[in-house]
Amino acid sequence: MEEVCDSELANKIGMGVFRPVFFNLASGKPADTKAAHAGFEVLASVLLPYLQAQLGEREYMAGDAFSIADIALTTQLMNLNLVGFALPKDRFGRCARILSAASRVRRLRILSNKIKLPLKKWASRWSAKSTKVGVTKGQGTALADK
Repeated sequence: MEEVCDSELANKIGMGVFRPVFFNLASGKPADTKAAHAGFEVLASVLLPYLQAQLGEREYMAGDAFSIADIALTTQLMNLNLVGFALPKDRFGRCARILSAASRVRRLRILSNKIKLPLKKWASRWSAKSTKVGVTKGQGTALADK
């Protein structure tokens, strides 16, 4: 599962959703929301349902304990959130649950807090730019619910 998240999921989220928004905005260009929505549709149609099925009712990706597989999934889902695409819990609640599990792991919580501080300045700039291009938090949810 870790390999699926680190290769296929990372590629689909990174190139299909994250890059068209983040890299464009970071380089002063408008976000390519059309490409990001298309990338999210690809995720929502094949890969996320597959990961949901693999999770089943388990709390963690690879058994009864938090592992590298959970970290691999968590980092990719964080990238979706960073560019305004939240997983709809009614369709992908098991995957979203991994983010919650990750927040209970002390070392990841500390790392997350260290990352958040330098991003605050960028986040306020992103927020101002995102309103101009029509990207808002949760568009992934709205898109996936269509």
